[in-house]
Amino acid sequence: LLICNSPGGILPTINSRCRTFKLAAPDRAAFGNILNHIAPTIGSDEYAALYALSYGAPGHAITLHQEDALALYEGWLKCMMPSATIAERQRFADSAAARKSPDSWAALLHCWQVALQRLTVFGHDTEVTPIFRKEAEMLEAIAAATPHALRRAWVEAGNKLISQTETFHLDKRYTIRALCDPSQLDRMAA
Repeated sequence: LLICNSPGGILPTINSRCRTFKLAAPDRAAFGNILNHIAPTIGSDEYAALYALSYGAPGHAITLHQEDALALYEGWLKCMMPSATIAERQRFADSAAARKSPDSWAALLHCWQVALQRLTVFGHDTEVTPIFRKEAEMLEAIAAATPHALRRAWVEAGNKLISQTETFHLDKRYTIRALCDPSQLDRMAA
């Protein structure tokens, strides 16, 4: 049994001898049971938010919980709000950049990806489970201030910046500052 989350990286000689079984994420009830069993310190009041943030992957949810990803996700949205100040954005970027572990960086980028994905589909996807109480209001405010095409361009520009940061070992603090500033994303997307 070979378990892999990126099948494109498997050598063709091995891949040709394998049969693929794609496993779906557990439903919310099973997700809660799994977390209750393997991570009893996580409160059941966080299960719904972690389910949405981790796309239903219990192991990823545990890592996200350990990295305080719910606060990171909310922080990204607060920074993208039209009313956010430069000082608020810089405070978030500096506190996020102070996290030095690879898991922290991965959780931070995952939360940015989720924020942009949810922002891009906002208003189109009615089956979205809220991650925190005021999330829909924040997404609505950001969406009202930003055309849909520009939000999609933010994703492309941000992913390119993330790739460059990781490839060339650029300063993560400046990358985070650019990702949480809509005017910087606008410039990169242009």
